[in-house]
Amino acid sequence: MIKKNLLLNSKLAAIVVASLFLNNSWAQNNRPSIKDLTKKETPQTESKVEEQSYSPVASEVPGGINKHSIGLGIGQTFLFSDFESNGENGITGELLYSYSASHSFDFFLDLHYSTHDFQDKQTKLFGIVPAIKSRLWQFDSFSPYVLGGLGFYRPQLKRYIGNSLVESEAKTVLGYSFGAGGDLRLNQHYSVGVLMQYHNPFDVKQDSGEEVEGSYAKLLFTVFYTF
Repeated sequence: MIKKNLLLNSKLAAIVVASLFLNNSWAQNNRPSIKDLTKKETPQTESKVEEQSYSPVASEVPGGINKHSIGLGIGQTFLFSDFESNGENGITGELLYSYSASHSFDFFLDLHYSTHDFQDKQTKLFGIVPAIKSRLWQFDSFSPYVLGGLGFYRPQLKRYIGNSLVESEAKTVLGYSFGAGGDLRLNQHYSVGVLMQYHNPFDVKQDSGEEVEGSYAKLLFTVFYTF
């Protein structure tokens, strides 16, 4: 009886050992390797990179605040009243400056000087004109605007008084201006646009003779550099 029990126990032990060995071998053969894990993760990483590389890029060029812009305006000057009687419309240029105080309002300044001859008469125009520029809205990279302000003017005429050709006294006076236009931002630094601006200096009294009065308008093509 004892021999039979020993034989039975030895058989059971052999079966248990064999089953443990087979289970261990199966687990080792089916365990995922580092290489397999890398292969599974690689496509996901590449797909993420592809999605990022093909992500849409914003087409709008954002505007900035606290930026300085210097520019040049070139266009036609139209004379009215006494200025028209003693001068001729012509192509003129002026220097422009702008400072973006906010996303909607800029400080705007233009400096201009021009002479307009007609026969032997002449009209001289000089102005330093600050204004407030208000952008109405922003459509992509284009923004229309209006502006208005007070400026310093120094108009002077060479005209006939009686039969004599007399040059008027040059005096600095205040005046007002207003206008409208639009800017197209090309990139971070450059923009182009159009501007129509009306200038009306106050009348200039003379020690002798009639006072100097008149107004003028400018239709300009503008170019700005922003920094």
